[in-house]
Amino acid sequence: MTDILDKDRKNGLYVRISTSNQIEEGNSLDEQVQKLKDYCSYRGWKSSIVYRDEGFAGNDLVRPAFFRLVDDIQHGKINTVLVTKIETLLLSLMDFEYICKTFLEKGVDIISLNDNFDTSTAIGRSFVRMILNLIHLERKLIASQISKRTKRGLEGNAMSGIFNGGYARLGYDIDRKNKGLIPNKSEIPIVRQLFKTYIKLKSLSETANAMNAKGFRMKSWTTYQGKRGGKKFQKSSVLRLLKDPLYIGKVKYRNNLYDGKHRAIISRELFDSVQNILGESEGAIKIARI
Repeated sequence: MTDILDKDRKNGLYVRISTSNQIEEGNSLDEQVQKLKDYCSYRGWKSSIVYRDEGFAGNDLVRPAFFRLVDDIQHGKINTVLVTKIETLLLSLMDFEYICKTFLEKGVDIISLNDNFDTSTAIGRSFVRMILNLIHLERKLIASQISKRTKRGLEGNAMSGIFNGGYARLGYDIDRKNKGLIPNKSEIPIVRQLFKTYIKLKSLSETANAMNAKGFRMKSWTTYQGKRGGKKFQKSSVLRLLKDPLYIGKVKYRNNLYDGKHRAIISRELFDSVQNILGESEGAIKIARI
């Protein structure tokens, strides 16, 4: 960023108070304005506009004067923002990152008198970039920790036989209270018919057509927005159902299978027969491609 010449400084003096206590502590809007004007006079900066927000908290970015300040920055009326304390402008690290990045990209300097925070100097800009990098690294670290904890939780659930959630499966209903699966008596015959049909036809697309011709449909469920699912069988959906170990009472996490707490609705013999045919089919496809 090119340094702004003193004669080209267009200052925005931003002041804010949220409670009467701040006024009693000698931090009134007028006193803040005077401090900022004195600093501008000391630096020889003459052009300035005052932005006053009274009765607004620092963690609330929806402030009238702050909006006018940002709008004036967008229109090139302001290239330097001055505050008595950085918390006058913002409080959270997220807001700090957003505001600093936005202002720096626009070539706008931020100066906080009490904090010795000054991006109008090379050292000040380097300091801000260092802080932004630390915030970024901290966010990545937190995200990584959350991801690891989530994975450990999912793996722990699977090892305990607990259904890890997701979409409702044909043949089961989700018991959200107990975090498990309950067999759906009316859908169990459809699932068994699907497996037996595939063993007979040995084709995913033909199996889908046969199931649809008999009037069978995929799982349907009701959300807050209304009914979902209930679509016709497709080749991809047939394959997904046929390979799902939930039907033999197993819970899968990554490449591992664990005994589930829910009841199997397909026999292991029937399931294995389908997997053998699928394996032969996939092998045939690979040979054909070679």
